[in-house]
Amino acid sequence: MGRTAVVIVHGMGSQKPMDSLRSFSSNFQNESKLMFSSPNRIIGDLETRRISFLNQIFDYYEFYWAHLIDSISLAKVIL
Repeated sequence: MGRTAVVIVHGMGSQKPMDSLRSFSSNFQNESKLMFSSPNRIIGDLETRRISFLNQIFDYYEFYWAHLIDSISLAKVIL
């Protein structure tokens, strides 16, 4: 069986890179608690990482979008 990507998408606040992802993925640690963190090779960004755990088929990624928008209006949020 192949692997499954779990992508956390958010644009909230100014946080340290990977804080949301580490917090979310820690809820799915298995008994071994052995976590792997490796660079996100899909987008080639060394700041973002892939988190995975031993004997699981899931890889966890984070996408933070707030810095990509010049100005945020209510219309943009609704769309």
